[in-house]
Parts: sequence; C-alpha cells; structure tokens
Amino acid sequence: MDIDKFIEDNWQDHNSDLEKLFNKFSKLRPLNKTEKYLMEETMKTNSRIQLSLISKFLDERSK
Repeated sequence: MDIDKFIEDNWQDHNSDLEKLFNKFSKLRPLNKTEKYLMEETMKTNSRIQLSLISKFLDERSK
C-alpha cells in the first residue's frame, strides 16, 4: 500500500470535525485571511496525520 498516495487522495474526507469547529468560530466574528489560512492548513495537516496513523496501523496488521 502506498501510504503517502492514500493520504494525499483521502485527507479531505477526514476533516469534518475540525471544519465544524472552525465554522462555529467564524460565526462569532469574521475571520481575516491569516486566520482562514491557518485554519485550512491545520485541518489539512491534522487530517493527514490521522490518515497516516490509521493507514500505517492497518498496513502493519496486514503483515
């Protein structure tokens, strides 16, 4: 299994919880460009880390 490719292809599907949190935050007050960028990068990074851990675990189990 190519873990990096799997993560690259699927990270968007795994960021909904953070996205909900950020959406709630953005309703409190308008976000500036820096805040939006940081939130998007955080979601992307967090999702990739989660997928990486999951896929590595599954890869190890399959051996």
